[in-house]
Amino acid sequence: MFNKRTLQIIRAYMKTCALLGSNLYTWDDRNECVSECTNFSRKFTFTIAVGHTVLYLCFLFWRLVQVVQKPKTSFPDVVWIYIWINQSYWSLTTYYNGYRKKGEVVSLFRGLKKLSTVLQKENPTARMRNWIWKFNIIDLNFLAVFWILFLYNAALTLMFFVIPTRVQKENMSHKTRNFQRLHILMIYYNHAFIWPLIPIVFVWIPGALIIACAFASIRFHSFLSFFEYIPFPILVYNCCVILAVTMHPATIVYEQAIKLHHSLVHHDRNISKICRKELAALRPFGVKVGLVRAVKKVAILVSYYFISNHVFTLLITFPEDKVNP
Repeated sequence: MFNKRTLQIIRAYMKTCALLGSNLYTWDDRNECVSECTNFSRKFTFTIAVGHTVLYLCFLFWRLVQVVQKPKTSFPDVVWIYIWINQSYWSLTTYYNGYRKKGEVVSLFRGLKKLSTVLQKENPTARMRNWIWKFNIIDLNFLAVFWILFLYNAALTLMFFVIPTRVQKENMSHKTRNFQRLHILMIYYNHAFIWPLIPIVFVWIPGALIIACAFASIRFHSFLSFFEYIPFPILVYNCCVILAVTMHPATIVYEQAIKLHHSLVHHDRNISKICRKELAALRPFGVKVGLVRAVKKVAILVSYYFISNHVFTLLITFPEDKVNP
């Protein structure tokens, strides 16, 4: 899973983020893993980034009140301010998680790397397939989306493809132990982030931007110039993709856990009493999002239903004659 190329891509990403000075992580070249940055200059620049985001968020709320209080409200101004409020809130939540859970995130990465190494040693023929040229899905995720959270989600999901699913290739004790390892790592993953972060990153921010930009794409095309209008449909498309590619791996975790659990429970029953007790204690697991303990595929449909419902509500509430200046 974590081959030399993948680690080099992650290293390049961490070095790039270190130049920005707005995160508390660095790359440990000796151990080839993410580590917590403790030097004063990084903490200082991180504090400046957080303070700047807070001040900018306050300024956006102040501007929103000013725009709304005008006799003739400018709907494009309201939508753009709303978009930037959501983006700033997204950044602020990420900063807070980086500050509160930095130790857990570092431990999670190390545990993920160690478990990947163990599974590859136990199953040397199992490899993550390449998607484009020699790049696997983790490589592509890091190249396309600079979010560590997305790496963990994708990596945890794809761990199940490293484990053989044929019973005859692996004895019961190994399969049970691997399931327990994954379950422990999944529990630690859910604990490595503050509870609002995953719902905000996965659902709220992409969903809120889709609602605002979809409304703008339908209502603003008649009076905005091309270059003023074109960002809205582009943002709708990008946020729909983000919502899909962040929610889908989370659903695969639960589905693959169900399959592994089913293969263990329906294994040959001629096993010891201790093994039967271990099997009885196993439970399927998944990515926790807010109060939802394990995300399922229906969550994606519910999210898009929620978004479409609010878009239609806005279109009915604000007809074109009220929006057009």
